[in-house]
Amino acid sequence: FANSGLAEIRLEPLAPMIAMLRDLLAEGGAATAFIEIGREILAEVAAGLEPKFPDPRVRAMIDFIRANLDGPLSLVAAAASASLSPSRARHLFALDTGLPFKRFVLWQRLERAVELFAAGHSLTAAAHEAGFADSAHLSRTFRKTFGIPASMLEVC
Repeated sequence: FANSGLAEIRLEPLAPMIAMLRDLLAEGGAATAFIEIGREILAEVAAGLEPKFPDPRVRAMIDFIRANLDGPLSLVAAAASASLSPSRARHLFALDTGLPFKRFVLWQRLERAVELFAAGHSLTAAAHEAGFADSAHLSRTFRKTFGIPASMLEVC
């Protein structure tokens, strides 16, 4: 995998955490527990990988996105926040994050909605505060991304 930008993920160390997730889902565990185990899985996967910090201009775009999730976001506005042209911003952003701009924004919106819901907000409030048009939009996006409706978080 040298120089490919890819890394092998060993599943054996993740098996206990995956089993915990399965048990939590079967028992109707708390959403906060899912988030915590997800973070543990990410930490395990990332362990041993050489950290790569994005270009400061990409970091500025990420900060801009996170600060403005509750409203419309465009590549043009994010690029301007980092003093980049939209075409250069698109290229650098995908290079440093591994995701196209729109996909990254969508992921950030989903993450924010789940965090807000776990903190006690209703799905509708979480959807609006994360920049979704309504809870149906959040639910469609959640189902498309994870294969389950966002309403499943309520039983967690």
